[in-house]
Amino acid sequence: MISHQTILLLGNYRPTLTLARTFGAAGHRVIVGMEGCDGGAEFSRFTNESWNHPLIGEDEGAFLDALENYVREQRVTLLFPVSEEFVTLFVRHRKRVERLVPIAMVDPDLVRSCLDKISMMERVTRLGIPCAPFAMVRTPRQLREQAQSIGFPLVVRSERSTCRLDGKKALTIESEQELAWLLDIWPMEETGLIIQRQFAGRRYNVYFAAHNGKLIRHVQASILRTDNPDGSGLAVEGLTIEPISGLQDYTEWLAADMNYTGIGCAQYLLNEETGAVSFLEVNARIPGNLNVPEAAGLGLSPILMQLALGEEPDQTFVQGKSGLRYVWVSGEMMAAIVNYLRNEISFVEMLRRGLRAVRSGIGADLHMVFALHDPVPGYLAMARLLPSWSGFVRRVKTKLGLPSDADSSQVEFRS
Repeated sequence: MISHQTILLLGNYRPTLTLARTFGAAGHRVIVGMEGCDGGAEFSRFTNESWNHPLIGEDEGAFLDALENYVREQRVTLLFPVSEEFVTLFVRHRKRVERLVPIAMVDPDLVRSCLDKISMMERVTRLGIPCAPFAMVRTPRQLREQAQSIGFPLVVRSERSTCRLDGKKALTIESEQELAWLLDIWPMEETGLIIQRQFAGRRYNVYFAAHNGKLIRHVQASILRTDNPDGSGLAVEGLTIEPISGLQDYTEWLAADMNYTGIGCAQYLLNEETGAVSFLEVNARIPGNLNVPEAAGLGLSPILMQLALGEEPDQTFVQGKSGLRYVWVSGEMMAAIVNYLRNEISFVEMLRRGLRAVRSGIGADLHMVFALHDPVPGYLAMARLLPSWSGFVRRVKTKLGLPSDADSSQVEFRS
């Protein structure tokens, strides 16, 4: 049993709330950093306090200086980088942060390996794990040549997992004409592109923990719906399932080949008609929908804590519970609003998706944000969907043909 810890969670988004609830209920002191794409964990009744620190995107040095002072002043005993931005920051500044206190994260060398998407796809190909044809491109000429070689339609994403293309993690390119459009929005000075032949199939997540290359925790989830109309993006509804043996085998092969210790989420596409599979990636960090494996009984976050503090986790294999249907209602509703504002869906479709999210939420076994025993973060997540008063007035003025103080296409949301 791990004694009382003071835990600093960095990167305030969905899984941060799950971590706060898990560690707070276990009697640990929980501090939440305020920077993050979702926010809300600071309002949990299991959070003891929050820290409004310098933004890492603006000045990494200022953040690291502030972190050193804060850890010392607050007597923090465990750092928990939650979001990918903080995980990669800790990888870049490994020596500096490791001097502070124990850090609950997968070994930085493993993180670096998993972030190298091309090397991972080459690895799985060597291991005999199916993977759709792919290439890395860094110039317009390479893009055109590889597109012709691989063939349309293509799925295109940045080599940097935190970089977005037209606001999305991945784009589908159907033709030469769309390839020209891609060249217009590609920030070549920032990132290369991974292009891959589109594979028709549903996404499956394999949540796992491994110790010295051997799986000790495992549960699979089928992604039923995402926050993008094209099926890419973040999962907003899913279902834990009885294990598909092939996906478990592939994950075991990868864990063994990498001598993996820690937690992770392997992702695959599965064509349910043909049984064909294509590897996507392995995320060597806290998964976005952490609530899923935790509710299924895996206990991934305590395992990461144990490893950080030098304790051996129980290595008895645990297969997670199947049949849990989970939803992220506020995420789906916010995505529908954003898709509408980007002219990707109609107003009617936005309303339809919003109602579908509510219906799904009523019958779900598990919510990513809302919890009856800790309701405030869930209420506030829904409140963020409401436009601010200034945004409402601006849109009314636009409808009436009156002068507005700002561009009416810019909608403000409460945060």
